[in-house]
Amino acid sequence: MAKTISEICGGLSGFEFEKKLNRNAAIVSVRYITKNSYSIYLPYCLYIGYASNMPEEIMTTETLNFLIIEDAKLPDYLLSNRNFNSIVIRTDKVDLFGLYNQVQSLLSIDPAALSCSYDMTKALGRADSVQELLNIAYQYLENPVMLTNLAHQHVAHAYGQTRFSEPVWEHYVEKGYCSDEMVEKVNQDLPYRRALSDGRYPVTIDYTDIMNYRQMTMPIRMDGINVAFLSVLEVNKPFTSSTGDILEVAARLVAIKISPNLRFSHSRMPEFDTLMHYILTTPAPNEIYVTLQLKRWNIKLKKPFMLFSLEDTQGMDVDQKMPYITTVIDRFLPSQHVFLFENKTLVLYHNPSPPELLMDEKTHKEFNTLLMQYKLLCGVSRVFGSLNDLAVAYDQTKKAVLFGEIYHPEERIHQFDNYIMENLLNTFLEHDHINSLIDPKLRELIRNDKLKNSDLAPTLRAYLQFDCDMRKTSEYLHVHYNTLKYRLQRIRDVYFMPLSDTQYIFQLKLSFLALDLNVMERTKADEGANSIPHDTIFN
Repeated sequence: MAKTISEICGGLSGFEFEKKLNRNAAIVSVRYITKNSYSIYLPYCLYIGYASNMPEEIMTTETLNFLIIEDAKLPDYLLSNRNFNSIVIRTDKVDLFGLYNQVQSLLSIDPAALSCSYDMTKALGRADSVQELLNIAYQYLENPVMLTNLAHQHVAHAYGQTRFSEPVWEHYVEKGYCSDEMVEKVNQDLPYRRALSDGRYPVTIDYTDIMNYRQMTMPIRMDGINVAFLSVLEVNKPFTSSTGDILEVAARLVAIKISPNLRFSHSRMPEFDTLMHYILTTPAPNEIYVTLQLKRWNIKLKKPFMLFSLEDTQGMDVDQKMPYITTVIDRFLPSQHVFLFENKTLVLYHNPSPPELLMDEKTHKEFNTLLMQYKLLCGVSRVFGSLNDLAVAYDQTKKAVLFGEIYHPEERIHQFDNYIMENLLNTFLEHDHINSLIDPKLRELIRNDKLKNSDLAPTLRAYLQFDCDMRKTSEYLHVHYNTLKYRLQRIRDVYFMPLSDTQYIFQLKLSFLALDLNVMERTKADEGANSIPHDTIFN
């Protein structure tokens, strides 16, 4: 039902007009402008009238929309303030009533939706709660309605005297969040997710295996992004085209009421999120300020820390998926501090154990299952002891995911500690060529392997992979201990490689890693694919 202001301009082709559009706002209703007629102006309404009836000043932080017949000088604020969209018809010889009807016809406004809009607008003018707006929506929809935030947490509902059985809605009201069954259905319903992400029209779902009734949902948007959802359940009367119109109008008007409401945050403590954002985005965070803020909110952080960073791998509706993931992780790790940053779910994780013992086996398995279910990857930083190192830890989590996707794409959790060598090599390659890292003796060994059809290079690779452990290397290669010993001795004698020198061993590991990257680049060039040899030194 809603049309953008640009679409309305396209429908006014019979008029000569000038337009100034700062934002392509959605319009759901129209109003006449009369002298002193409004104290509150709504961002989803188009105000139509004569310039002579415009108020001297309008104070607003919202984008407001006007269609003006220029019978007098236009107010300065209309043309200079970026919060106003204006369509100006440069003549007073226009039938205002006809113009109003033409715009209303463009919007195809349902009478019930228009009446609902008027009643909710009056409620907005009073100090009423979101609940009253839902009560009005329920009266017009004649079906149960529910408001949820971006993290799919229950905020409010209006049922009137309706009695019905709907497990999904009962779970919302009783638990405060979406059921696992509903999450699984929505996770697999890509068309529904795309429609919600687009946010322009109400979307209907009919999950007969888990729901007793159909549900229609309209995203509530601010500044072009979803912030909440308004849903109606088909209990008392069947859905009609009017249902969608009323739901759409209600969602636009509820948006005005909820904008400052912290219940629409995805966090248990928005102030903590703000502080973490400050630390992550400030080059030199003020340590005294951070300490005082934590003390003020009575937050006692236990050191040392590790940082988890969970990111989406699907690349769709991330801005509405990750706030929900943040609440899921918050429930899964209730003793940790979970917050959202750059559409990633971050966990400030207190870890008194060694880094390799992040979680007990059961928790680790459940966490990995959760990552698989929601198509997520998790990067894990090194241990750190000060919040001033939070930005460094965040960078480590991103690098851990980057390297992990290349070297261990089958895994979901990637620890930066496992990719120290890769990070060193990557840093080196920012300033030098990859070939300068490869040991000349290793080059000669590989060339001779090819000429003589021998396998000294794979033997050396495996030996380094198992940290020079002879027993593990022989088992991995399926060769006798003495055979391995003989091969290594040949490497020492023929190629003069000091395999007892730890610094040289490190250099050889970097050489093999550089060779792997060389092969990876060639493979990508040949196949256009992001792949590397399976048998890398750090498998």
